[in-house]
Amino acid sequence: MSSPYRSTPAPILEHEHTADLLILTVTGELDATTAPLLRRHLDGNLPDRTVIDLSRVTFLGVAGLQVLEACATRAARERRRLALVTTSPTDLRILRLFDLDVRVPVYPRLSDAIREVASQRPVDDAGQAS
Repeated sequence: MSSPYRSTPAPILEHEHTADLLILTVTGELDATTAPLLRRHLDGNLPDRTVIDLSRVTFLGVAGLQVLEACATRAARERRRLALVTTSPTDLRILRLFDLDVRVPVYPRLSDAIREVASQRPVDDAGQAS
């Protein structure tokens, strides 16, 4: 039986996916129930730049944070650019507590994240912008 207090799973809306840029918007709760949906979108071949918009997330749980951590680790290993979008004080605090904001830039607006990520040059094998 489902709880009357439980919101529906967080839909992941793929706004744009080109050869160079993937923009994902997450809405609702990002928890153990919905984090696998985000993980599935982040599996497989990804473009050089990815922006995950968390501005519509109402709850960021540990499972959601783990997916973001794994995405950040993979992006660094594959020398891809990743950015997050949120203005939620709670989400920002969680990202800071786990130092995710140190490894992944966090922007207050989607347009800022897209502009910055799109303007960054690709990273070469030495980890330097080329």
